[in-house]
Amino acid sequence: MESIENLKKSLQELECPFTWNIPECIDRQNILERLSSNCEDIQSNFLFNGFCNYIQECFERANNDETELAIRKSQECETQLEEYFPTGLFSTFYQQLWEKSSRVLWHVLLSLQAHLYFKNNNIKIAEEKLQNVIPLESSTGALCAIKSRFYLLYINEQCQKLAIEEARQAVKLDNSVTMWHFLLGKSLAQYRRKYILFGLPSDEEVDALEIAWSECKAPFIGVMLLHSYYKLHVNYGTNNESLKKKILDLVKGIKNNAGNEWYIYWRCAHVCVRLRGLVDKKEVKSLIDSAFEWSDKTHNQNKKHLWEILANYYRFFEYNYEKAIENFIKAADEGEFTCILSILSLSKQLNKKDNLLPLFDKYLKLYSQPDYVMELRILKANYLMFKEKNINDAINMYLDLMEEDCKYIIFRECRPWFGENKNNYSVYDKLKSELVKIMEKNSAEKDKTAFRMYQNYLDRICDYEKKSLE
Repeated sequence: MESIENLKKSLQELECPFTWNIPECIDRQNILERLSSNCEDIQSNFLFNGFCNYIQECFERANNDETELAIRKSQECETQLEEYFPTGLFSTFYQQLWEKSSRVLWHVLLSLQAHLYFKNNNIKIAEEKLQNVIPLESSTGALCAIKSRFYLLYINEQCQKLAIEEARQAVKLDNSVTMWHFLLGKSLAQYRRKYILFGLPSDEEVDALEIAWSECKAPFIGVMLLHSYYKLHVNYGTNNESLKKKILDLVKGIKNNAGNEWYIYWRCAHVCVRLRGLVDKKEVKSLIDSAFEWSDKTHNQNKKHLWEILANYYRFFEYNYEKAIENFIKAADEGEFTCILSILSLSKQLNKKDNLLPLFDKYLKLYSQPDYVMELRILKANYLMFKEKNINDAINMYLDLMEEDCKYIIFRECRPWFGENKNNYSVYDKLKSELVKIMEKNSAEKDKTAFRMYQNYLDRICDYEKKSLE
């Protein structure tokens, strides 16, 4: 019994996810699926990311009571670590990364295995693994970087802050490693996007990414820096000539280093479309063409993002709305839900007479996610009411939706898509009267509160519409 307690104590002194500061309330939804697919990164050149994913997947499998599978995965990772030596594109960058991180990766993996075997009641092998754990120096940048990469994957504010802290510490301990600077820039950018509304890139974020890009022209670093530049450009407008030059030089650098990675061309084109007026349309089209070319050559099956970016090119650069709709439909057919909204918006702009009801019915069959289905039903009800003037069917749909889950009915969505500026008074008035009826039937106080909110909204709309008729 005493030896078991000593083993427990020794395990707690090791550096691996079982001993790290993991918040209890983290979102683990779909994390195993994402980690499992991300482990393929080892087969390309990005060994650090791949091994971190392997370690994190093992930890998550153990948390999910799949200890046997976690052990098998850790053995796969061990085999990869024994056989792998970085070669190929950006080899200097990866050799530097390998030299700095391989010893620490071994320590974390063997520590993880010791915990897994102990969790699986295989005490003898747990003790053997513990004896093989390579001692670490008291502080090492690579360990901080591995922790930062680990925390980044969890969609949780506390984890994202921990990722930033660990990346800062990695740079502080060893600022010669390009990847540590990239991790710091990435963690700051990810936190800003998720938790700071309308937040601009900080100097620390931009400086870290610029250092990483200057030392290694890896396109994934360039694309992240381009996103940060874009946010600054939007804020400063077109007067910052220095920033404009940086953006144009960066786009050229990313394109020259993208190789056969179609998603790099796509991501670069995605930002360039937003920067319309700054990046030449021929340059944007060239990026999109390269994305399609390498997507075909690498047998990428899902092209929804490519169809969407091509649609936006026709929409914002060529002003060819028919072509844009055609490509948005291709993207929506492959699962890009937001493209449905673009189809509806452009159809309204073109004042198309086509009946769009079959489109709603098609996508209601195609999409199974509850939120998407609910939003499609709302859009269909809006279309029936404001475009088809089929008030009775629309109101029946609204009432069904209200009875299922009243929080989804946000009536302000009606007008931007299909509302006209006149002759809607009777529509809103009838909807308001029906709303009162269903509110009277509903006894739950929280639902009554929600319905009162919608009723007040409709009162204001009715007043507006009534005045527009006078």
